[in-house]
Amino acid sequence: MAEDMEKTAGQPTKKPAKKKEKKENRIGKFFRDLKSELKKITWYSAHDTIQNSIWTVVALAVLTVLIGGVNWAFSSIIALIGG
Repeated sequence: MAEDMEKTAGQPTKKPAKKKEKKENRIGKFFRDLKSELKKITWYSAHDTIQNSIWTVVALAVLTVLIGGVNWAFSSIIALIGG
């Protein structure tokens, strides 16, 4: 072991050479992989998407009214108290 250290003590170690892909190849591979992965997704139908969007807007409207009502109630109470 001491002999191994003596041989390499003053010499810089070489790192193994890495293969560098060209930037164009990496970008192309990314988009090919992306296309392949997008084909694996089970997409919702247009009807389901529209229905879920409508439910989301309705829920948003209801929550907006509720939060606005609570805000108005608390503001009124604070105004009555004299704040």
